[in-house]
Amino acid sequence: LAVAGAEFVKISFGRRRTMQQEGVVHSEERQEAGGAVARKQPERGTRRVSAPNAPRERDVAQVPTRAAESYAAPWMQALKQALNHGGTQRAKRDRKEATRKQVQLATVDPATGRPSVRTIVFRGFLPVDLSNANSLESCMLIFITDSRAQKVRHIREREALAKTKGAPVEICWWLDEAGVQFRIAGNAILCCADSAEPQLRKVCTTVWERLGDSTRSTFAWPQPGAREGEGGGTGGVPTLTEAHFCVLVVLPDWVDELHLGGKQKRVIYTLDQTDATPFELTPCELLSPSPGKWQVEMVNP
Repeated sequence: LAVAGAEFVKISFGRRRTMQQEGVVHSEERQEAGGAVARKQPERGTRRVSAPNAPRERDVAQVPTRAAESYAAPWMQALKQALNHGGTQRAKRDRKEATRKQVQLATVDPATGRPSVRTIVFRGFLPVDLSNANSLESCMLIFITDSRAQKVRHIREREALAKTKGAPVEICWWLDEAGVQFRIAGNAILCCADSAEPQLRKVCTTVWERLGDSTRSTFAWPQPGAREGEGGGTGGVPTLTEAHFCVLVVLPDWVDELHLGGKQKRVIYTLDQTDATPFELTPCELLSPSPGKWQVEMVNP
């Protein structure tokens, strides 16, 4: 959800010292209303604090935290808090903020059974309504990739062998500043411009329209992994139909949240799918809100 702005409350040191001596402090709380931040009058017996800066980008990873019940999955609140850790008060983006979105994605090569892992960039959560810029988020994670990449081949070959849509993958996400690791397992679906299903094509088009020309141009480069100087490539900024572009959507069904450091804790989230597994659903059902409830369990680190 977009946030219109934020205010900082200035407190004089003399006044604050007097208030502390009297045992009285004040607070200011944030509330979301209609996509904006609403101010609540200070109450006695609390402390006055500053509201965080408004996000500068549409990327969902920048959206401030909100009530846990408003998220599509219970682990999303903890993940967003870790993504924003130490960064919500900065006036400008820095390199650390960009590296928070770098995650490791593991696939399995069906031909050899060998696992492969690589670093990719988190592009946000899939909106529930793609036609609405202010839509609520699902718990499905978005990534973009070259359609000729090995991970795409792994997913497509798994689909052909199992005669199902998608393939099992796992994400490992270490957020150093927050000292927390998220392992997210689930089903990966490919959304391309030539996908047979209209909903998958719409996901591809929507994500492509959000990209700048510099990013779009990378999908006209020579084939990844080919010998240098080979593999084709046209250069310039391609259209969507010309680009080797694909959106990879991960539908989580298991999440492991591990906090390290002085106060270690571990939480396991499991999607309780009573009617069908992700591999038994149609593409339209797969990209609908998760069919099931999340079970939460505290376990030993």
